[in-house]
Amino acid sequence: MKNNEKCIDVRNIKAADCKPRKFSLSELGLADFQVVVRRSTLNVMKKHGLSNRHAEVIGVLVGDLYWDDAPFLLVEASIDGKYAISNATSVRGYL
Repeated sequence: MKNNEKCIDVRNIKAADCKPRKFSLSELGLADFQVVVRRSTLNVMKKHGLSNRHAEVIGVLVGDLYWDDAPFLLVEASIDGKYAISNATSVRGYL
């Protein structure tokens, strides 16, 4: 991370920073910050990850920050990086 980039500390997230959404994470005993990924999104990510077993693949997760009894991140989609350039040490991608 570069010095001029900001990092979000999940301990400082307030309800006013989030969209309200009932999700009942606290009923499951999950009071800490959670990242929830839709099953359909996981399936798409897995398919993309297995699409090339010889090179690293990339993509972007799409979601939003919500609040029930605590903040949580809901990942609802992913975008495959279809035009990535890879070498032995890095991957550069173009969506």
